[in-house]
Amino acid sequence: MYFNHPIWVALAAGEFDSQYWMNFYQTLPIDIQKLIFKKNYETGQPLVLKTIRLPTITSILKFWNDDAFACLIALSRDNSVSIDFFAKEDLPYFVHKYLQYLFEMSFLSHVTKELWEHLQRFIIPNSILSSSHQDLWIDSDSYQKTMTYSRAMGVNYLKAEDLFIINSKRSGDLFLYWKLFGDIKRINQELTEAFHSKNYRLPDSDKGLKWLIKQMNKHLPQSEHINTTEI
Repeated sequence: MYFNHPIWVALAAGEFDSQYWMNFYQTLPIDIQKLIFKKNYETGQPLVLKTIRLPTITSILKFWNDDAFACLIALSRDNSVSIDFFAKEDLPYFVHKYLQYLFEMSFLSHVTKELWEHLQRFIIPNSILSSSHQDLWIDSDSYQKTMTYSRAMGVNYLKAEDLFIINSKRSGDLFLYWKLFGDIKRINQELTEAFHSKNYRLPDSDKGLKWLIKQMNKHLPQSEHINTTEI
């Protein structure tokens, strides 16, 4: 069933017109459609895409699933969609971060080289993915760099599980999402310190691990809240 997923439509080789992408967007979950389409109160009027701004991109990514990734890939490739400057600047970075997740924590970890070569040949040249963060996409060592980041993501994810920061799929998704907006280097350092310590007291660092856990707790039920004092 996974091979009927919209992700493969978004990653198909070729140059496609606006109708192709409009048909694609309408196969996405309704919660994602609400983020990209203008509200339509008049029966019979066609769907119209919004101007895509950075808050829209981050809201889509917040779902942290393959539907969201497929949508971001499509927006990167759809020449008919209007995307503002700030969204264009950060979209390649966010797509790359989810790709790191796929390379490390999905069945695609078995075909990373093949998928990367497909992206390089068919997707990146006709998209905005190489318009910023070019070191992640088009440098000669970009594949090796991606794999290094992917493995580090997996290692730190396992540390967070061992520390009971991650104890469900939902908390894992929130961990990966909110980490993008924190001080990633500091968070990884504090995770390592906590992993090698007993009863680690979380420091009040700027956008460090304590900050990350607080963001996660805002979106978790009370019964799943994580201690922000000691882990």
